[in-house]
Amino acid sequence: MRIAFTEAPSKNTMEINKATHVQLDLTSDLQKWRAFLAIAELGGLTRAALFLDSNQSLLSRHLNALERECKTRLFNRTGRGVALSDVGQRIPPHVKSPLAGAAQFELEIRGEAREPAGRVTIGSLPSITNPMVGRLFTQLIVRHPGIRLKILEESSGQVEEWLAFGALLRYGTTLPPRLTEIAILITGRACRSPFEWYAHRGEAEQAGVEQAVIEAILAGAVPTGLSPDDAAVYHYAVELNRHNSVSDATYAAALARFGERAVVELTALIGYYTMVAMTLNCHEIPLPEGAEPAFALPQRAELA
Repeated sequence: MRIAFTEAPSKNTMEINKATHVQLDLTSDLQKWRAFLAIAELGGLTRAALFLDSNQSLLSRHLNALERECKTRLFNRTGRGVALSDVGQRIPPHVKSPLAGAAQFELEIRGEAREPAGRVTIGSLPSITNPMVGRLFTQLIVRHPGIRLKILEESSGQVEEWLAFGALLRYGTTLPPRLTEIAILITGRACRSPFEWYAHRGEAEQAGVEQAVIEAILAGAVPTGLSPDDAAVYHYAVELNRHNSVSDATYAAALARFGERAVVELTALIGYYTMVAMTLNCHEIPLPEGAEPAFALPQRAELA
């Protein structure tokens, strides 16, 4: 499907004297238009990335590609986010219908599996989020693993930034999932967070981390048979968790294997999941019903 319209002159510097005949090919890449609508409706890349389970850099590339294809600016950048330009305001009615049709088609296909799947976003008042979200999240893991739950609190800009940052560190870095999950498992074990360990043990298995490696991390032993990449991440994560920094030799080994950007990402990943583990521990987020913790919470051991 193609739609066409002629731009009206605008005060925007990119649009002045551009009476361009814009052609929008909606079948070329629906993901770009999903990103466009999310950014338009949520008013910023951070919120849109959280809503779409994506990252800001990818959405920014989608947006830049659309503006190049349309030969005009679709959003005006503001200090608080983005707002649709004059031309951008005319696009949503044309793209919502085909996107809705595509979404319905996806739902019909998934319906053949007879298993609920997809993202569920819940808006919640801060006063009721804490007692509700733990039980709801753990029940969904057990009963409907295909459901991805997102909790958005009213006036929760900081929370959205935090969650978007976590999604970026986990899915948007140069590290492959296997190495990411090894680092998270080591962090969850070092912080003695049963929930973080439980949640990421399964993720590690899906990423190809062997049972022997997982059991060694759980026991606090050095796994055998690690690849050079695995070993570099293992020693970096262990030292950072144990000493709050790493030795020159460990840093140099990681730098040689992955490069400076990946080492920065690895450090931030470990720091982020330390924060997550402490939050889970302090608020005692429960495991799914019937699941046994791999180890005790700190406050149920030496702090009791």
